[in-house]
This record gives sequence, structure tokens and C-alpha cells, in this order.
Amino acid sequence: MAVLAMMIIPGIVSLLYLRSAPRKPLDSLAVLPFAYSTDDSSFASLSRQITDGVIQLLQRNSRLTVVPFEAVASYRGDSRPAQEVGHELGVRAIVRGRIERRTERILISVELIDAGDNAVRWSRQFEIYGEDEVTAFQAELATHLDSFLRSH
Repeated sequence: MAVLAMMIIPGIVSLLYLRSAPRKPLDSLAVLPFAYSTDDSSFASLSRQITDGVIQLLQRNSRLTVVPFEAVASYRGDSRPAQEVGHELGVRAIVRGRIERRTERILISVELIDAGDNAVRWSRQFEIYGEDEVTAFQAELATHLDSFLRSH
């Protein structure tokens, strides 16, 4: 019984330590091309426009490393775990988004995923009413992401 306890107790202590250990900061990220489930060619253009714009806005943050669009362009619709994609791209976080048309509006869902443990750290849905609102949306999304990353 004593031998069994000597084997189990260090494991429990290690597990508790790992759970309480501080997370590494999310100081690098990749914004993957926003997915869409339509054959509408305007969505391909919209996906690229949103993704590229958010990347450019986030790259202005000097403490954050953001992978350029050219390095993530082939990841549209990639459903592999963020851990795998993050490792490939050398980043601590992945931003994934999805665009859907809902009659007169466009619904955009976004997640910030920790590439270390594949956990969603932030998520939000946005609505825009046409492609003329994309620039404002990009700025709002970049501001939300930057604010979250600064506070965590």
C-alpha cells in the first residue's frame, strides 16, 4: 500500500502543479481565412478581404507576432486542431472565423483558440449589413482581439 501511495501521490502533485501553472502569453497568432459554406464567389473575396484586413491591423501591435496572409491562405476551411496548425505556423493562438449570409445581413462568428491546449479563449458573433461595413468590422474585431490579448 505504501509503495502504491508513493507512486500515486507524485502524479497527483504534478497534475495539480500543471493545472495551476501560469499559461504562456498568447503573443503570436495566425488569423486563418474565414470559412464559408456557399458557392457564391463574392464570399471568397469577402473572406480574403476580412482576413487580410484583420491581419494588417493586428500587425501594428508591436508586441504581437502575426503571421502574414500569404502564409495562412491555404488554411481556409482547415478543421485540424489549433494545436497542430499552431505548431505548423509557429504561433501560440489561432483565430478562426465563419461567414454566413442571413437574408440581408452577414453573420460572422470568430474564435480565438489557444494553440497550446486547443481551448477557445475568446469568441464572438458579429452582424454586418453589407460589404460596405467590412472595414468597420475589421477594425472592431482587431480592437476586440487586441484588448483581450493585452488583458490575458
